[in-house]
Amino acid sequence: MLNKISHYALATFYNAFLGIFSIFILTKYYDFSDFGKIALFILVGNAAANLLTFGLGKATQRFYFESLKNNNFTNFKVLNFSNLISILLIFIIFFPIIYIFAEDVKNFFKINEDINFFLISYIYGFFNITYFYFLNLIISQKKSKTYLYFAVCYSTSNIMLTILLIFFYNDTYLSRVYSLLVINIFFSIAIAYYNLSNLKFSWSNNEVVKSLKFSLPGYPSTLMGIVHSNFDKTFLATVQNITSLGILDISNKIGLISKMFIDFIIQAWIPEFMTNANKNNRSKIVLNYKQIVFYFGIFILGLSFFCEELLLILTSESFYIAKYYIPLICLSVFVNHMFTLVAAPAISYAKQLQKNFIPSLLSLFLSISLNIMLIPIYGVLGVIISMVISGLFSGCLSFYYGQKCFKLEIELIFIFQKILTLSFFISTVYLLYLVEFNMFLNIMIKITLFSVFIIATYKKEYFDIEYLKKIKFFK
Repeated sequence: MLNKISHYALATFYNAFLGIFSIFILTKYYDFSDFGKIALFILVGNAAANLLTFGLGKATQRFYFESLKNNNFTNFKVLNFSNLISILLIFIIFFPIIYIFAEDVKNFFKINEDINFFLISYIYGFFNITYFYFLNLIISQKKSKTYLYFAVCYSTSNIMLTILLIFFYNDTYLSRVYSLLVINIFFSIAIAYYNLSNLKFSWSNNEVVKSLKFSLPGYPSTLMGIVHSNFDKTFLATVQNITSLGILDISNKIGLISKMFIDFIIQAWIPEFMTNANKNNRSKIVLNYKQIVFYFGIFILGLSFFCEELLLILTSESFYIAKYYIPLICLSVFVNHMFTLVAAPAISYAKQLQKNFIPSLLSLFLSISLNIMLIPIYGVLGVIISMVISGLFSGCLSFYYGQKCFKLEIELIFIFQKILTLSFFISTVYLLYLVEFNMFLNIMIKITLFSVFIIATYKKEYFDIEYLKKIKFFK
């Protein structure tokens, strides 16, 4: 698995570097309000796209593995084409509805621009979901090098076009909006062309029905996940203002680098999980999981400890407030993925997506309830606290169902031990904020604590130097 992870790692760290570079550039031209509008644009587009595709992308990915198992790739190509056309038809059908209500939504959020903000967001969402539809297929095929090329070109083009538009067109958030739209249109077409060999231009009602039978039992969970992911940001923008959403967005841009780290691991982890599950090699899955948790914890803590220094280097003083939110965002990402890393692929492997319903319902209920109570009082902090709590309780339930679907020798006590250990070390960051040592002493204390964490959580099997030497980044 690690030889594939190396390609995903290169892509992720390159994207992380570009993300940091973009913060350095964009904070010179955008304020919190601009970042809030960009976040709202992405939020609406992605939510609409995920809502209206009915999980067909997940079905395509799942049946790809089944086609390999049954040696029936021709039928998969028909299914792939049929699902893609279904997504296109859904987009066309709902386009007039979005067009009618887009202006009212724009007025609700006080977006004072001549452009049809939310109609453009809807178009962006469709092309974005198309791009990731094919990108996930590349991941499923374990073409990690191809993924690397697409990911690097996509992110580089995005930031370069944004910068060009800032200098030659508009130095407001619209430069970012138009860049996102143009780049997603171009790359969705390019990646579709690359995947032509995985498509057979033949429509099949049966293949669409088969895909829907797989995806629809999990659709209520997907729907709740969309509401869960977007309610807090929408409610924050409504109850507070678009500036508060901008503060959350800047905090997320750094804090969610931790999510980028785990996402590239997942891109190798899911195909490897499915392969080992097919072989009933459960011990290998458990070992890979524990290795991932070890390295993930190191990355989470490092980002939490040194986010203050990142903000000092990259932004101006008005953005420094984000340092109070980033460590908690990192913790919420860690808590959530401790459970879903094993639960999500186990449930998918067992074709029991309906098992996601109750955990998703619990997560949604807790998230909405806590957001309604906490956001009016604590603003951005209320959003993050609700993320941690809802992720913890729903994660436990997801883990329970995952173990019912595909039993692995991973105990809840192991997961809670890792969460509590990381929480303790992250809490020391806030103590340092209170004491306010000079910068040199502050950094030395953080390095010491960081080293203690690594020593305390290290096990020999997590770092096999002979195995790591075999990794080639361009194998």
